[in-house]
Amino acid sequence: MTEPIVAVPSFICADAFNKFLPFCTGFAAGCMIWMVVAEVLPDGFKEASPSQVASAAIISVAFMEALSTTLQFFSHGYRERRITSTGQRDLDQVAGRIVVAP
Repeated sequence: MTEPIVAVPSFICADAFNKFLPFCTGFAAGCMIWMVVAEVLPDGFKEASPSQVASAAIISVAFMEALSTTLQFFSHGYRERRITSTGQRDLDQVAGRIVVAP
């Protein structure tokens, strides 16, 4: 219930703290990693064998890396860049953008 209440002031303040956002997101990621190590993994070891927990962790990390790489690939097509090679021109055509060379 507190997240919707704090979402609007957080959005308003995001521009004011734009320089600190990378540090804050890094801190949040560290907190999530700590919660996994301190809470989730011990519960997993209680319910399953160590090899099953390790397999699940490896598959999860591999999936997140693949998802991150895929999202980065698609997000780079939306930035305005100069055409430096035919590869970039082809990527822009695949993304459906009309590009006028300078």
